[in-house]
Formats: sequence, structure tokens, C-alpha cells
Amino acid sequence: MKTFRKTILLVSLFIGIVLPTQFVFAAECWCGLKNTDCSVIPLTGSDCNVECTNTYKENFEKILFGDIGSESVCTIKHNVFLAKEADAKKAAAATTATPSTPPKSSITPTLNVEIPGLTFSPAVISASTVKSNFLADYINAIYLFLIGTGVVFVIIMVMIGGLQYTIGAGSEAQIGKGKERIRNAITGLVLLLCTFLILKTTNPQLVTMKMLELQNVLEEGLGNNEAVDPADATANYPSVSITAGQLPQFKQCAGGWKSTPYKGANGALVTCGPNKHNSANHEDNICESGCGPTSTAVVLGYYGQNVSPPIVADFASSIGAHTSCSSGTNLAKLCDKIKSKWPDMTCKGLSPKNTGVIANLLTQKKPIVFSCHKCTGIRKDGSAKTYKGHFMVLTGVSGNNFTVFDVGSQNGIISVPISEFVNDKIGSTYLIEKK
Repeated sequence: MKTFRKTILLVSLFIGIVLPTQFVFAAECWCGLKNTDCSVIPLTGSDCNVECTNTYKENFEKILFGDIGSESVCTIKHNVFLAKEADAKKAAAATTATPSTPPKSSITPTLNVEIPGLTFSPAVISASTVKSNFLADYINAIYLFLIGTGVVFVIIMVMIGGLQYTIGAGSEAQIGKGKERIRNAITGLVLLLCTFLILKTTNPQLVTMKMLELQNVLEEGLGNNEAVDPADATANYPSVSITAGQLPQFKQCAGGWKSTPYKGANGALVTCGPNKHNSANHEDNICESGCGPTSTAVVLGYYGQNVSPPIVADFASSIGAHTSCSSGTNLAKLCDKIKSKWPDMTCKGLSPKNTGVIANLLTQKKPIVFSCHKCTGIRKDGSAKTYKGHFMVLTGVSGNNFTVFDVGSQNGIISVPISEFVNDKIGSTYLIEKK
């Protein structure tokens, strides 16, 4: 009997002390600040809003995501702050007014069954990626819902056990069942509340939800000065081209780097299955998948940069622009980050259908990297060749064709009809030039 009374006392203390803390497992508060972004402070009490207010006074911006600070939401706030700061700098540097573009908005998941207290954090959209915390928000809401449901269930079971214990005062069997029911309910509650601690002790990564990252497919808008003219498809331009002596003649299967591994994110080796290049499983290499880095190296070298295909391939790997043997190179991501590696260079996407704009740039002897997706070009001997997917470099115009430097086969194409650009046979085009 004394043991049971001690158990009841411990349970009362547990419910009186643990539950009012709102299940605070972390010992940190993430405070949003008005004039900067986020700051972290130790949690000495039970309410992060109080902690943040006392620490930062009027500079504290009330937490919009509940009483408990969240690292993931604070990270989102930090990224939004940096984005706003960058936009402000761009606006201050602008010298001419440009038409405003409505801000991009992310899609928020819609659930068939609503979960009480669940509010999805907004996605963080950059030029090359979309990062969302939807999964972490969902799992966190499910966990809190289960905690609340479990507490209610335990209270009911304790009440039932208490009734059994009281009503069965003359029956040792009923008293034993009541005790057992109460004991089981309390044990289940303790295990439920300790789930977070157990997982974190086992492996901290189990309770650290990283934001999901997806590639942002860039929209290629057409400005008023870039309207597509149907006549561009049949236009006949005078011959202007960058000579071979001016353009580095890098080939992706050249002897110096033919077998150089083309690594994936964080330097991980990428394994390819059997294909036309190799009959067995093998490591991806520049010869097999490096047309994107090789084409980029050609243009960078044209502008005097000291580069080679392996240098560009390593950079592409470091920023996650190459992840698998079948995906090739994400040149949109490479274009977005190119100035971080070569500060005096810029890169921007062009609409493949704006052949008039492309032709004008080529007449200025500005090479353009493009991806051929089921487009057909002309070899030196006059025969046609169709590529399923291949990056090359536009070097000039001649009549109704764009001249091409093919970084792939020695018997590659030397020109592609302008009509292929208008007829959706070109995946993307990128202008890389000096600032």
C-alpha cells in the first residue's frame, strides 16, 4: 500500500511539474529580432516569449510560430531577411525603372484531415532552389497531437483504475487490476514523453529535420524588347563567327581529362550502370557526362579565365549541380553561382526562341552555351546528327544557321538551323560574359 501511495505521489508531481512546461525538450530559445533576423539564448524558464522579451526588450519581434522557439522557423526568417536585404541593395543600385514582376509564391500543402495546431512555414525560394520545411512541420504537429491524445487517454485510464481500486475495496483481485491499470497508463505516458529524449540520445540526427531542397526551374520571361518574331526562324544573317584561334578548343574526351571522375555533391563519386560507353558499372567521368562543364570552360577561357573542364566540373560538384549519372549537369545552378567562383564574370539565361537576340549577341562575338534536346545539326561533311541531350557552344551566325563548337565527338556538328530554336528543340541557352 505504501509503495502504491508513493507511486501516486510521484505521478502527481510529474503531472504538476512536467505538463505545465508545455513539453519543453530543448534548452534554447530562437528569438526573432526587428532590426536583424534571429538570435539564440538559453532557456532558463518555461516560456521563450518571456525569455526573448526580457533579453531583447523592444527589439524582440513576437514569435509567430508559438511560445517555443524553433530553429527551423528561425532559419527561414534568417533566409527571408537576407533575401530582403539583397533586394534592397539591388533596388538601390538600379539606375533605370524596370517593370515589376509579381513575387513568386510557394504552394502550401492542403490536408484532407486537418491536424490541430498545424501551420506550414513558407518555402524559401532562391534563384536555383526551393527549400521547404513542410515535412518537419507535419511531423512536429503529429507528435504534439499524439502527446495531447496520449495525456487524455492516460487520464481516462488512471480514472478507470482509480474507480476499480475504490469500488473493489473488498476484493484483492479488483484492487490489483486497478493498480496494474494505473501503473501501465503511467508507464506509457512516461515512454511517450521521453520519445524525443530517447531518439536524441540514440542519434541526434533522428530529431534534426533538414529542410527539403528542390531545384527551382527558372522562368524565362520575355521582355518587351525580346518579343519573338516568327520571321526569326527563316532569317538570313551575314556570316560572323568567333575563329578557332580565339576560342579554346576544349573537348570533353580529350586525353588530359578523359577519365577524370565527375563527382557528385560533396565530392561523392557517382556510379553509372552499363551503357554505350562502358559495359560494366563504373564511375562517372568528364568524357561521359562533362559536356556542360566543358562548354562552360570554353566560354570562360574565351574571356581569359585560367580554367579547364576539370576545374569547372569540380566547382559544379561542389555546388550540387551534378548529382547522378543520368541527370547530367544542372547548368541553371552553375549559372546562378558562377560569379562566386569567377567574380568578374556574369551568367544569365536566355529564351531559346528569341533567336533575334541570340543572333545579335553572336554578331558581337559573344559565345553562348546551349543544350540540344532532340535537335538536329549539320556535320562538316554535310550529314545530319541528332542529339538527345548535349551542351555545346554557339560561336556565330551564317545565313539561317548558328555556327557551333561541339565539345563532344571529333565528328560533331558545326552548325544548327535557327529553326530548331524556334521549334522547341533547344533546352536552354546561357550567356556567360565579363561584367
